[in-house]
Amino acid sequence: MKKLTTLLILIGLSFSVLAQKLDKQDLNFDYTKLPNQPFNKGIKNYTSNVVMVYEADIIAKKKANQDEYDKAKAEYPKKVTDAENEYKKAMDKYKTDKEAWDKKSFGDKIVEKKLLNENNKPVEPQYYKPSEPYFREIQALKVFDKNMLSTTYLKLDGFNNSTENAVKITATLYGFESLEPELKQEEGSEYNTQTKSTVKYINYWYQIQYKHPIGIKVELPTGEVLMDETPQEFSQYSKYKTNVSKGSQPSLNKEAILAQLQNSIVEQNMKIVSELINSKYGYQSAKRNSIIYRIEPKKFTYDDFQEAFENAVAGYGLLASDQKSGTDKLNISIGLWEKALTEFNPAEKKIRVDEDVARAARFNLAEAYIWTNNFEKADAQLTKIIGLNPSKKEEKAMQELREILKDQKARWIANNK
Repeated sequence: MKKLTTLLILIGLSFSVLAQKLDKQDLNFDYTKLPNQPFNKGIKNYTSNVVMVYEADIIAKKKANQDEYDKAKAEYPKKVTDAENEYKKAMDKYKTDKEAWDKKSFGDKIVEKKLLNENNKPVEPQYYKPSEPYFREIQALKVFDKNMLSTTYLKLDGFNNSTENAVKITATLYGFESLEPELKQEEGSEYNTQTKSTVKYINYWYQIQYKHPIGIKVELPTGEVLMDETPQEFSQYSKYKTNVSKGSQPSLNKEAILAQLQNSIVEQNMKIVSELINSKYGYQSAKRNSIIYRIEPKKFTYDDFQEAFENAVAGYGLLASDQKSGTDKLNISIGLWEKALTEFNPAEKKIRVDEDVARAARFNLAEAYIWTNNFEKADAQLTKIIGLNPSKKEEKAMQELREILKDQKARWIANNK
């Protein structure tokens, strides 16, 4: 009898659990991220350019080297002629001295050597052709393609690239800096299965610290400066580490590595600049990756949840291209989820909208309210989820939604003053 009772309880629990199933669906959609510091409504255009403060110095050094090379090349034929003449004179003198030396007796040569403590025998001169001129390359900062940097990274989303009544964006490259490579080492060990012993060794690698500060300036058509700063992270050194060499010091092609680092740090920093100006002033095309809950019925019917799900998916898909239509569809879903939640009663267990369904509905509502700009209602839904025993994973999702809510609310307020 006891076994039968236990079996009936388990059957009852199983039936209750299978009353419905929560189905998480990936929710991925595009939207336009509003600027958090919008311009005056009348501004539609921008221009951008890149300045390299070190470019003039490099050009001057290259010109000086070119002038030096051209001068040396022009003077080289005379230098060769002078060297040949000097050699001819030296050979004439050698022949005269050699003839006089050959006429001396052996004894006289021995006496001269002992008295003067040196060998006075003439030495035949050698001709050495002067080295040809060479152009001294400058191992210096790279001069980047300014137009490429400007058109690639200084685009302002939502605006036209035109000079008429335009915001002016300027990026200033201050130059690549690096410290001398440091040889690093660390003791390692491994177990040798053949000798059954631990073998110790030293790992070696080079570390190079480098940076390339970039300033960013944004000016209104009136000349008012909205932004003129060098992001703090650009002034901090990044670290490059060569491959580890086991047991011996590695070779280091410093010039090749520095050339590579100059390219990578400028690309990396210009991407940060692009994100910075567009987050403040642009209308960025952005992507949202989230989830949406639908209910798979087992005991009860959930046609209303399916209808809400379908309208919501369609609505999110329209936000980037037709915000009004997208919002209208989301509002239909919001109404259906809100109505369903009126059925929820924590005191009852075997009901259509139980705690799990209520929690799923509130997550859906919080997301939908954010994208229909009902921020207080979104916040209220997230607060109510706390009383529905969310899992650790759901608590993390709630925190993410709160961060998105905070950012979207600030941007919406800034654009609707």
